[in-house]
Amino acid sequence: KIRMNVKHNLGSFHGAHIDNGAFRYGTYNKLSWRQSKETSYSDWTIIINLEDDTKQIYHVHKNILGTGPRHSEYFANLFQNPHLSEAQNHTSNISLDPVAASAFPMMLDFIYDENNSNVKSSTELATAHRFLSMYFGVRELFSKINDFIQDDLTLDTLPKYIESALYYNDEMLLSALVQMIAENFKDVSMDILIKLKPERFIEMVSSTSLQCDSAFLSEQVASYLQSSHIEVTSSLVHSLTKSSKMPHISPRAAVFYTKVIEEHLADDCNDSTRKSLLLRCAKAFIDSEVYPQLPVLNAVSLGSNGKGMHKKKLSEYESLSKDTRIKLLEETLSIERQEKRDLLRYQMFKVTVRGIGIRSINGIYRINGICDDVGFYVKDGKWQGKKRTFTIYRVGKGTWFISAFPKDTDPNTDAVSDIEYLFHAKASGVDGETPPEKWQDISDDDNTSYDDADIDMDVY
Repeated sequence: KIRMNVKHNLGSFHGAHIDNGAFRYGTYNKLSWRQSKETSYSDWTIIINLEDDTKQIYHVHKNILGTGPRHSEYFANLFQNPHLSEAQNHTSNISLDPVAASAFPMMLDFIYDENNSNVKSSTELATAHRFLSMYFGVRELFSKINDFIQDDLTLDTLPKYIESALYYNDEMLLSALVQMIAENFKDVSMDILIKLKPERFIEMVSSTSLQCDSAFLSEQVASYLQSSHIEVTSSLVHSLTKSSKMPHISPRAAVFYTKVIEEHLADDCNDSTRKSLLLRCAKAFIDSEVYPQLPVLNAVSLGSNGKGMHKKKLSEYESLSKDTRIKLLEETLSIERQEKRDLLRYQMFKVTVRGIGIRSINGIYRINGICDDVGFYVKDGKWQGKKRTFTIYRVGKGTWFISAFPKDTDPNTDAVSDIEYLFHAKASGVDGETPPEKWQDISDDDNTSYDDADIDMDVY
C-alpha cells in the first residue's frame, strides 16, 4: 500500500449543527434527568402522584434507568414489556407518600451518577430511601443506605427510625432496631418502648441481647402493659413475664401484676403461668415495706380494726379483690414457711473454732440465718477493744470468711462499714455448704499470724 508521507489539510468541521445552543461543540453537558425534556431527548416520563392530588413530573431516559450501571430492576422489567399501557404513552404514574416523594429525586441522582459514591440522605429520609431502593430494585442504593443507617443510628436517632420503619412496615429494619433496644435497654425511654407493637416488644424481651436486671425489666414491662394503646391479653402477659427472663419482680410492680393475674389470668391462662407469677409477686411483697403489715392489711381489708395503718399501703392493697388478697397472703406465708424449713436444715449445726491464739475468736458459733444460700454462724466478743459480732459466712458460692462485724450486723446487709476481715478459706465439701477446715489469715493484726494454718473447726 502506498501512503502519504506528508499530512495535508483536509479542512475544518462545518457539518449541520443545532442553532438553539443545546449541543454546541465544546459545551457538552452530562446527561441528567434535571435537564429539560427537549435538550436531554428524554424518552420516558415519571409522574409521582401525591396524597393531596399534586404531581411531581420527571423526564428520564430508558437507557439509564433500564440498562445503566445503577439501573432500576423495576423499570428494566417495565421497558421489556411493550404491551403494557405505560409503554404506549411512555409514562409511568406512581403514587408515593410525601416523604418517599421528597426522597425520590435523590434516588434518580444516584442512578444517573455512577461515579459518585456518596449518598445524600438524612435521618428523616433514610428509611424512605431504603423503601425506594427495594420498591424500584436499585441494589447499590440499598447497600449504600444500609451503610448510612448503620453510621447514623444512635439512641438519639432511634425514635425516628422506629417511627419510619413502622410506617413503611420495614420488618428487617425493625428487627435490627429491636436488637439495639435490647442491648441498650436501661438507656431507652418508655416513650420509645411504647412505639413497639406487642410482637416486637416480645421479641425484644426474649432477645439474648437483653441487658438489664429482672426487677428493672418487671417495672418496664408493667409500664408498657399500662400504655393506653396496648390490649392486655393472657398470651401477652405469659410471653412478657416468663420466669426465665423475669425471675424476680420489683415490689413496686407487684401490685400491678397481681391485678393482672386477677383481671386477665383468672380463666383463660394455664394454671402454671398464673401460679408462677403469683409466687413471684408474693416474693416481691416479702421484700417490700408492705410485707411486715401484710396480715394486718388483710385484717383491715376484710373488716377488722386498722388504726394507724399507712393509707397509701392500704389503698394499694385494697385495690385487689378479697380472693386475690387471700391468695397472695397464702403464698407469702408459704414462702416464709419454706424459708424457715431451710433454716432448720442448718440449725442442727453449730461451729466450734479452736487453735487461734486470740481467745475472743475461738469458741462456739451458732447458726443465725441464711447468707449466700447457706447458714451463717455468729458469736459475740471483743476485737481491738470494741464489741463485735464474729461471723462465719460464705460469699459468692466459693469463699468463706471469718470477720468481725459491728455488733448485731447481718452479713446480708449492703454497704456495711467498719468490718475487719480476719480469715478466709475456699469452700469445700458437698456444695461447700459448711465451713472448711483450712483457713488463711488476712487480717492486719500482728496477733493473728496464722498464714495457711489449719484451724480446728468442728461442725455439728
